[in-house]
Amino acid sequence: AIGAHPSGAYLCVAETGCSPLCCVYEYPSLRLYRVLRGGTERAYSACSFDPAGARLATVGSSPDFMLTVWDWKTEKIELR
Repeated sequence: AIGAHPSGAYLCVAETGCSPLCCVYEYPSLRLYRVLRGGTERAYSACSFDPAGARLATVGSSPDFMLTVWDWKTEKIELR
């Protein structure tokens, strides 16, 4: 899954596979900025920044379908 920050300054790429990562890159340099861990078991099916860009929501795929809201700048889970 891929999501763009409202400002256009960041890009989120959410992986598939065992213990996938959700990586936030600076754009356009594509320098890795933050790595979010533990949001789902096998794969992410969606990711989206809130309109203000302060939070990131991710949705896991099978088997857990976990919805997670992140404070992505601190790499902390706010809501699960």
